[in-house]
Amino acid sequence: MTDQYRVVRHTLSSRARLEITAREFHEVVRAVDGLGRVIDIEEAYDILISNYMEYERAVAGILIEEEVRRRISSEAFNQDRRHMSRVTANLLSSARLFRDIADNVVPKLLGRKALKEFRDEKAKVAEQSFPYRFMEELRNHSQHEHFPVTGISYGANWLGHNDEVKATRVHTFKPSVKPHLLKAFPRFRNLAAEYEEMREVDPALPEGIDLTLFVRHYVMCMGDILVVLRQMLQRSGLIEALNLTVESMVQPFIDLDGNATLMGIEAEHLRNGEVVDRRHLGSELGSVVAHLQKENRKLVNLHRIQFRL
Repeated sequence: MTDQYRVVRHTLSSRARLEITAREFHEVVRAVDGLGRVIDIEEAYDILISNYMEYERAVAGILIEEEVRRRISSEAFNQDRRHMSRVTANLLSSARLFRDIADNVVPKLLGRKALKEFRDEKAKVAEQSFPYRFMEELRNHSQHEHFPVTGISYGANWLGHNDEVKATRVHTFKPSVKPHLLKAFPRFRNLAAEYEEMREVDPALPEGIDLTLFVRHYVMCMGDILVVLRQMLQRSGLIEALNLTVESMVQPFIDLDGNATLMGIEAEHLRNGEVVDRRHLGSELGSVVAHLQKENRKLVNLHRIQFRL
């Protein structure tokens, strides 16, 4: 049985090949798989943000529909409620996906000790935010018990102006959740009681929770969790080290063929002439991470945003 390790470029314009050791091959595997796991985390957050934008688009779409068609029927009401339940459920599911991937990836990249640190930081986020804790329970509830949206309301009013012609009409649409309706479910009893206590302290709080406001707080908290993870990775220097490992294997092909294109470069493990393991190499791995981190920043002040139609 003969084992052989190499980095080869499979393109018509090149037959460049570099023999490497078993240790070097396993380092490449670790680097490529590690960068892939970082990309998994970033893409899971990207999906979460995309579903948040879909939620906001759904609210805006219903506002426009109301203004244009002036729908007044139980059918329209139920259609809007189902629509908001769908986009809310998608958002909550993607939040769970992001959290599960992060919990799975952290120990593989940074070790079991880092996982404890990460979970402790997540617990701090939960402790400091009632909307986060409520939305986490709503996610579990919507998966096993009932649709997340229990009520919706429409509104329209005029913003006054000295010149009546210049007055502005503002439309509102609010999906909501009624905490008192969730008391029957054991996991919600403490949260419902906590919300009642909050209303006693602040009577201005509505009986029904403004779901859009809580969604925005929830997404901001997910951003806090992502920042914790990015900071842990930055302190470890892992991403930089993994990038250097990949680049060290790609550089010889730049020297041989130039850097016009780096397609087709792969690290291979052959046994008796047959490929038994392979990893694609490319400088784009690091750039994908950098692009996602730049594009998907932590969102702030969402609770202060007011979209008007």
